[in-house]
Amino acid sequence: MKDKGLLSRIAEGISDACYVWWQEMRNTFKDEGVIIFFLIVPIAYPLLYSWVYNNEVVHEVPVAVVDNSHSALSRDFIRRCDASPDVRIACYATDMDEAKALMSSQEVRGIYYIYQKLIGNTYLPKRQQPGFMHELEKISSNS
Repeated sequence: MKDKGLLSRIAEGISDACYVWWQEMRNTFKDEGVIIFFLIVPIAYPLLYSWVYNNEVVHEVPVAVVDNSHSALSRDFIRRCDASPDVRIACYATDMDEAKALMSSQEVRGIYYIYQKLIGNTYLPKRQQPGFMHELEKISSNS
């Protein structure tokens, strides 16, 4: 018998490793549990999860707006928020106390507070964003 060269031994080792890998893959995919766990569950679980919680998404949440800026930018922001499917601008409040009173009376579920110097701080690296205050309703069997 002749001694094989180094390259032929490496090629034979790679070929053997590929053969073993192929046999293991065949044996793995013959098992129904593995197929369910690695193929069906990753596809079915996100679909089922999103279907179950689809009704938990809140749309058209009534909010009050306290616009201290009265600028074109704040009006554009309010218009865009009202155009979104998640928020409905229910009323405009003159100050934060009035908005909090509306919220405590359950007329609105949130408050957009727009700062007075919104335009001056818009293009700075640390700009002030319009504030949003919200309240989550408690879900109970009594209500």
